[in-house]
Amino acid sequence: MVKKQIKAFFAAFSMYSKIPVPQVEWDDDTLKYALFYFPLVGVAISLAMLLADMALSAANAGNALCAAVKVVIPIAVTGGIHLDGFIDTADALASYQTKEKKLEIMSDPHIGAFAVIGLACYILLCFGLWSEAVYNFRINFCVYGGFVLSRAISGLCLVNFKKAKTGGLAAAFSDRSAKNAVTTVMLVYIILIVLSMVKACGIFAVFSITAAAGCAIIYYFTAKHNFGGVTGDTAGRFLCICELAILCGCVIGDKIL
Repeated sequence: MVKKQIKAFFAAFSMYSKIPVPQVEWDDDTLKYALFYFPLVGVAISLAMLLADMALSAANAGNALCAAVKVVIPIAVTGGIHLDGFIDTADALASYQTKEKKLEIMSDPHIGAFAVIGLACYILLCFGLWSEAVYNFRINFCVYGGFVLSRAISGLCLVNFKKAKTGGLAAAFSDRSAKNAVTTVMLVYIILIVLSMVKACGIFAVFSITAAAGCAIIYYFTAKHNFGGVTGDTAGRFLCICELAILCGCVIGDKIL
């Protein structure tokens, strides 16, 4: 059992990050538990952010440089896999075609104009919001926790939401996962992160928690209406939007409180 869990851990990190890990065979036993470790990629991002914070603070770096580094770190750690889903989904949503045609557009390796526009807007918003919050403890704590929270919600959605198609990585991970076990583990992650946010930041944590919950609801209805269910690309878009919404909610909350 321990060997299976280790293989599942390596599979999750090899799929959802660029962190070097031993390569393992993606058999049924491995994929059955792989999603258990998906939120831990968020922990790795948070640790990388903390190390960057210490280095930037020691160098007395300005807000612009700090913001740029914080935009780049999640992309570097994940290899941009979720941003790729964001880009593909942006093109599909902008087409206003049928569900079947949108799925075809998402599968097209070429990048359209709306994907470029969406990506530019996303990066600019991330940079602008981080420039408002680089040395703010409570914002940083909630956003770093959000990297774990967003992945726990994504894993929960992946095994419980209807899939738009039978093929693809989303269906492979979902269909071969231990659904009840994954659901339980993701809920534990969510509860622990939410309690940690509330414990550390009090009422301020409500802004990030509400933002994450709202994104999950929008994710469900958007995917269902436009694609007939979720895919790997829509899951990637959800993570990007959720993390941006948590950051935005924290910045707004900081202004209010």
